[in-house]
Amino acid sequence: RYAKRFHSIGRALEAEAASGVANEVHTNLLRRGSMFVVTGGLGAIGAEVVRLLLAAEECGSDSRILIIGRRSAVDAKPRLATLTSHSADADRVEYACVDLGSDYVALREAMRRFTDGSSRPLVCLHLAGTYGRASLAELSEESLEAATPPKATGAVHLQNASIGLRLAPAFV
Repeated sequence: RYAKRFHSIGRALEAEAASGVANEVHTNLLRRGSMFVVTGGLGAIGAEVVRLLLAAEECGSDSRILIIGRRSAVDAKPRLATLTSHSADADRVEYACVDLGSDYVALREAMRRFTDGSSRPLVCLHLAGTYGRASLAELSEESLEAATPPKATGAVHLQNASIGLRLAPAFV
């Protein structure tokens, strides 16, 4: 089932490249004025990545970050306050409560509002996932089956929203 979805993404990317939408090769992801969409940006790994992006001199003070997560805005507020403890950072970070795996419409709308027709470089960092402490060899088939579909569907939704909005982001 997921192989079929990823195959359709491949066809969409080929069509995108042929149409000229993806006209820029992203050789340096950290650039002044860049825009970053970070899924799972309030989780352990995501929050650390957001901190690094806010501190990176290469990004400059005019870069912007959209954090997408499943936490409600109320639940996310303390974590966001910690990430944006410098007042200048608070203006650079936005949060959207979206379930990537099930709410494509909300994801697309959040990305549309965030990019708002901008031609600034866009980078999508898909870090959303479920937490578990085990090596890959220790994971059960059931745990893999529970974790993989939301992560894969989220990636599909991110790509489809980007194509639908005629964005050409670098994906990580």
